Amino acid sequence: MNRTLKFQRVLLITLVLQFVIALFAIKAWSQTLDEKYNSLIDKSETYDKYKVISKTKLDGLWSDLQLELAASQRSISELRQSIAQAKNANDSLIASINTVSRKLNESQASNGLIAFLGIDIEHGVYHSIVWSIVGILLGGLVYFGARFKISGRVVDQLILEKEALSSEFEDHKFNSHQRMLKTKRELQTALNKLEELKVH
Repeated sequence: MNRTLKFQRVLLITLVLQFVIALFAIKAWSQTLDEKYNSLIDKSETYDKYKVISKTKLDGLWSDLQLELAASQRSISELRQSIAQAKNANDSLIASINTVSRKLNESQASNGLIAFLGIDIEHGVYHSIVWSIVGILLGGLVYFGARFKISGRVVDQLILEKEALSSEFEDHKFNSHQRMLKTKRELQTALNKLEELKVH
């Protein structure tokens, strides 16, 4: 909008300058006509209180007056055309500026939106959703990480208990085997004694 105001000011200044130049040109022509008139009066003969001016000189002055009047009218007509063209250009520029302004507003409104899953969402809402999802994922990561750590401790405890039970079982198995061997030896000894007793 600031550019529009600057352009309008420049256009107005240009039109005023053209008008002033035209006025000075008309004034210069008028001065020339005044000089011609004064020269005509000064060079004419006087009869009583009247001036006798020859018709050819008067016709020449009239012809010059008509030429300068026609030139002034052409200049005024050209100025009016310039003003009309400048007004049309100004109107066209204002219309194009309004169009650009409208498109800019539409662009800014559409830039404020993000298409997410086929839905237009404002940037702030989109960022809130994304950060909420990130927060939930981080929370889940912390929760499952803690659960994994606790599970690791439980597994380590179970492994230690299994190893202790395994060791105890091996000890029990070894002891049972030793007892069985001892019992077998004792049984064998008893059988041997019984055989000796039968033989005797």
